Amino acid sequence: MKQIRALAAALLAAGLLSTATGCSFSGGEALYCLPDASEGYYDLQDAFSQVTDLGYDYLSPVSGSHQEPAELIDLTGDGTDEAVAFFSGSDGSVIACIFTEADGSYQLTAQLSLAGTGVNSAEYSDLDGNGTLELLLCCSVGDAAPQVLQVFSCDSGEALLEVVCSRYELMAPDETGMTDIICINSGATSAEAVRFSARSGSLTADGKLRLSGTLADLLQVACGTLADGKSALLVSFSEGDGLVTDVLTDVDSCFTAVTTADDSLHTPALDGTLLYPDDRTEDGLTEFPVLKALPAANTGATAQQLVCWEHLDSSGKMTRCSTVYTSPGSGWELTVPDIWADMICAQRNSIAEDDCLVGSVSFYRTDADGQAGEAQLTVYRIIGEGGQQYAEAQGLTVLYSDSDSLTAVWINDGAESWAGSMNLADVSANLRLTGSNET
Repeated sequence: MKQIRALAAALLAAGLLSTATGCSFSGGEALYCLPDASEGYYDLQDAFSQVTDLGYDYLSPVSGSHQEPAELIDLTGDGTDEAVAFFSGSDGSVIACIFTEADGSYQLTAQLSLAGTGVNSAEYSDLDGNGTLELLLCCSVGDAAPQVLQVFSCDSGEALLEVVCSRYELMAPDETGMTDIICINSGATSAEAVRFSARSGSLTADGKLRLSGTLADLLQVACGTLADGKSALLVSFSEGDGLVTDVLTDVDSCFTAVTTADDSLHTPALDGTLLYPDDRTEDGLTEFPVLKALPAANTGATAQQLVCWEHLDSSGKMTRCSTVYTSPGSGWELTVPDIWADMICAQRNSIAEDDCLVGSVSFYRTDADGQAGEAQLTVYRIIGEGGQQYAEAQGLTVLYSDSDSLTAVWINDGAESWAGSMNLADVSANLRLTGSNET
């Protein structure tokens, strides 16, 4: 792994960052509390002076994981750190400088001219898989305009790409070892995603896709892995009371949006909560939520829903991973047998006792007419000082408890055994608290 080390402390010790960081010292005593800089850092001070003596000041990226004005990083993979530093001139120009160590001292080996008047973010990535990092910089060009993404070779200093880009994401390396840049911008009617790839030997645009929403509707951009092992970019937009997720991946070297036969990447909100794709089982594969409405247990009852978490492959095929009853306000979720999606109905209740508030969800096996049949189990979330007494009086088994709430279960031990049966051990192993104290 290439190591990146910030130089801020050493530069402060050398008195170089008062302009960049807004720090100032009223007297020499303030410097004595800082660690002594090593000889190597003083050598870097001399190297940086090649730029600051020309009237440049240190400049820090304003966001991202690299917000230092200068960092040490092995750019070429040879085990020796280079130094990268950002500077601004009195004329508003912005530059990035690369300093390389040779014969025990650092020398300026590349000066990169940047667009705009500031650096919004800096990132390093091996885009072409050759072992040398590229430098990706988002530069501000004015309040009314999107930022500009610039990409430079850290080996030669060559400018590889300059493109207007509202935001970008890196798509994880594929089997070629290359990493793609996905730029997201406004289009004529919706947002668009453009892929920039080094597959042709140079960093060029090789695919454009129209997305399902506008930039104003954009909720989340995340990386994921599909069931067939392909890396994907997951772009979620608000849609009605829920969201829609565009799944962008590579299929036979083509930038592709994955679609499903039943449009199941459109996900309504569940009790007002948005459900995003996630690796819930931590198996390295992304799971996509598909809501399944359950029949109401009786006339007038509010219909409940299961969440079927599905694996998705690049052809659009979905495969069930798990089936979960979850209600964000209930404070718990229960993973249930997949067969429940077609053979269970549920009823949610809430009652106020004198010294506790009792919320519950009861599950019933449906009969041949789809109506509530034999009770299977009920999960309780009880809040208040009388919770333990209530649970004991009702013959409930308490699974979790804290100072002001408890979660308990009633199991119908006399219910007929079937493929969807859950005993106490099953419920205990598959019930998870979600942190809410509502019922």
